[in-house]
Amino acid sequence: MTNAITSAQSIEQVVVIINKAKAGHASDYFGGADLRSAEKMAGQYALDSAEESGHTDSDSIAAHLDLLAEAGAKFNFYIALDNANQA
Repeated sequence: MTNAITSAQSIEQVVVIINKAKAGHASDYFGGADLRSAEKMAGQYALDSAEESGHTDSDSIAAHLDLLAEAGAKFNFYIALDNANQA
């Protein structure tokens, strides 16, 4: 599924997308606009990153969310973690 997060080319772009969502703005990408919440997007990014690394346990997903937050993304960590674990 293509969306703003899967279309991003770097963690810096992911941070911009998530912060736009947190501010209530859609994130355009080739083929549409992503209207999901910052927490849904952060959860997706963390789960996708965990899957790429081959470790999809909750601690690994949380570590990817930590990296995202350290890079400047604004989201509710616990809601994003819950979203990723439910996906």
